[in-house]
Amino acid sequence: MFASLALWFTLGGHYGEVLFLNVVRFRLPVSQSTQIAVRLAFWFLFGCLLFLGMNATARLLSIQAFPYRRLWIGGCVLVGAELVVHLLALIRRKPNFYDGTA
Repeated sequence: MFASLALWFTLGGHYGEVLFLNVVRFRLPVSQSTQIAVRLAFWFLFGCLLFLGMNATARLLSIQAFPYRRLWIGGCVLVGAELVVHLLALIRRKPNFYDGTA
């Protein structure tokens, strides 16, 4: 049961990043500051959507879910997770958010 909830942020977060990189990024101005601001906002909003999906799944599985007014938690969780994942990529010298290569 809990694995299905965790998949919302792990797999869903991955697909959100792929969506940003393959679709959203190319529709933005080339300015690095704009790219960074929109990417952080996209992560936050996508995290809120994933939170809604996770909450709906929890309710279907009869697991106590967060109240919907705490939607912002999902956005913060995804932003934090993405920053950690990109920090690990930076350490491994892979394309990442911090040096602008991904």
